[in-house]
Amino acid sequence: MEDRNRKLSSEDVEAWQQALKNVGGISGKESKKYSGDGALIQAVVHEVVVRLETRRRPVTEDLVGMGDQIAAINKLLDIGPGAVRLIAIYGMGGIGKTTLANIIFNQLYSQFGKNCCFLEGVRETALQKLQEKLLSDISYSGVAGEIQSIHDGIKRIGDTIRNKKMLIVLDDVDKDNQIQNLIPVNSLYPGTTILVTTRDTSVLNIRGFENKFKDYEMVGLSKEDALNLFNDAFKSLIKWARKLKVLTIEHNDSIHGTPTFPEDSVLEKLTICDNSYFWKIDRSIGNLRCLTNLSVESCPKLRKLPEQIGELRSLQHLSLRSCFRLIELPDSVSKLELLMKLDVSYTGIKRLPDSIGRLPSLSFVVASGTLIEKLPSTMSEFRQLQTLDLIGCDGIQELPKLPRSLTTLLLRSTSLLIVPNLSDLTNLVELVLSDRSDSMAGSDIIQTCDLRWIGKLYKLSKLRFCFPNVHAPTIELGSLSQLEELTLYGLDLPTLEQLPSNLIVLELYDTRGKQVHYKGLPQLEKETVSSTSRKSRENKVHEQHDVQLLDVIESLERSHIQDCKSSERLACLPKELGCNELQAPELIDHWRGAFHFPSSLKMLQNSFCRGSQSYRIFNLFLCWNHWKNFLFEIALH
Repeated sequence: MEDRNRKLSSEDVEAWQQALKNVGGISGKESKKYSGDGALIQAVVHEVVVRLETRRRPVTEDLVGMGDQIAAINKLLDIGPGAVRLIAIYGMGGIGKTTLANIIFNQLYSQFGKNCCFLEGVRETALQKLQEKLLSDISYSGVAGEIQSIHDGIKRIGDTIRNKKMLIVLDDVDKDNQIQNLIPVNSLYPGTTILVTTRDTSVLNIRGFENKFKDYEMVGLSKEDALNLFNDAFKSLIKWARKLKVLTIEHNDSIHGTPTFPEDSVLEKLTICDNSYFWKIDRSIGNLRCLTNLSVESCPKLRKLPEQIGELRSLQHLSLRSCFRLIELPDSVSKLELLMKLDVSYTGIKRLPDSIGRLPSLSFVVASGTLIEKLPSTMSEFRQLQTLDLIGCDGIQELPKLPRSLTTLLLRSTSLLIVPNLSDLTNLVELVLSDRSDSMAGSDIIQTCDLRWIGKLYKLSKLRFCFPNVHAPTIELGSLSQLEELTLYGLDLPTLEQLPSNLIVLELYDTRGKQVHYKGLPQLEKETVSSTSRKSRENKVHEQHDVQLLDVIESLERSHIQDCKSSERLACLPKELGCNELQAPELIDHWRGAFHFPSSLKMLQNSFCRGSQSYRIFNLFLCWNHWKNFLFEIALH
């Protein structure tokens, strides 16, 4: 013994000694208390089966909404230890009948030892296979043997369960003969429990059964339970789908916030939109180091963003559009060095952080429809900013110095106090400046402006000005060779001439000048596009005193002259053509001056501009002092 102890460590010896002590403390079974060795063996097998949990059914943890269902079934089972229990759970497919049956089976099987069986998928399995499975589970030999026929199977099942209380579950039954051929009518021992799940209660009406099934209708989850279930599923999705790169959740009011994001997530794009109850972004969003696109839109209950937003170092696009209760951005957004597009339109945001100017990659900012009153003084520090959209920002009174990189500037504000001088923004392609008096009455701007700086914006393609009380003695547009669309509303212009040669659309609304000369527009044949894809060329004039279309007839395709209540003269005077003054009483009665058209126009009433092949439509609309419903339209071709 000493030699053996020398070969073993002291730790091994101590472990063995402790094990012997534990075994000595276990109470055994007294064989004399059993009728024979067979009964003792059955008792040992029963205890082993219970302890090893070999019959336990798999059930998902954290079940939602099952508490009331389980309690209802347990109440049906509580009818005394010697009674036969026949319980049927019915309801539509997918509602959770099998899950509930699994839970009840797990509660009860330890009371039955090896005398239990769960037959799943009865609807889809042949009867003889089901009989063999049942016999195999409840037979102590573990081998049922081959069944010769269904009749043979039901006889052998009856012989086996006749003297034992059994727990048997038949899952997804759709025919009554399935129950009859698996559960012998008169062979149920007292204490036996039979549980059936089905979609159709008619299968429970079985002739010859001494006992009747007690029905339990499986109902759907309550609204609260459904919400909890969906949130759990969402969290599980994020937790386990670690390779997920794109996640979009739309029109789903069940989700109230983001889950806890794992640190090893590879999510690149997260979109949550049109959710009336979403209100929280978890601080763990900072773990999404691969996220490049975050869009939380039309979520009216979202009020704030966590500071951890600044940890999204890969983020390039951030949209919070239409989250109108969101009132501020955290200062940590200044850490988003790769951010290129920021959309906070139609939110409750009142200011942009001063630190926003530190974002080196930001090229697109949309803040339309917000309560912003003042832009950060750091705006000029942007080096990549190309688009700044401030349409409907009615709190803005003036603009700070803006970066020269801008190509699109859109500003409409009822609070504007001055017309800004934007002569430094020489890269502008589209410019909209408005005090919104084109859609709302009144204007706070009453001043004289020198608008010659507009002529320095050589790259302009689209220009829209709306300032009804501004007197602009001079406005130079002839140098804007790339300008294609021009809209002027309310400007007090003495003259408007030398229009850009590339102009396609010209709209004048309520400009106060006495004379408007349309001179020098390009001839149609100078267009570089083909006749089959030719751009439409349009001209609109509203409320002018003296309208002269010089060298225009050959290039325009559509013209509107509207609300010219004070007009005294309308002239179309191509150099190449003579000019007739057409006396048209029906028009002159409501137009205080005369019409001058090319000599090729023979009859004003019947065939207007018949000799001008490029002119398609000419409208005279509400250009009189008396008639309010007069419309004159002449169309060629």
